[in-house]
Amino acid sequence: ESLAAFGPRARQQLTDQLAAGEFLPQIEAIVSATRQSPIAWEVLTDRGRHRFQLATADAVVRHPDGSATVTDAAGICYLIPAVRQLDRRSRRLIERSS
Repeated sequence: ESLAAFGPRARQQLTDQLAAGEFLPQIEAIVSATRQSPIAWEVLTDRGRHRFQLATADAVVRHPDGSATVTDAAGICYLIPAVRQLDRRSRRLIERSS
């Protein structure tokens, strides 16, 4: 029930395994985005094409390193590693939503 029940080595191994299993798809392009609420995106990720609704109006969070995270209505977080490296259309669509 708690990682504290394990020794340091076993605790590190468990932590490493949990981190490796984390689901964090990376958005490679934004195919489309609706304008009306709820806002829905269709994206291409490193795990295939996905369509989802944004969780809230502030679901797109930009980070100081130039990356961004997007949270969908189901609570799944998507990563955009470098917003500036997205194609022009994708950058325009993300600007509209952030």
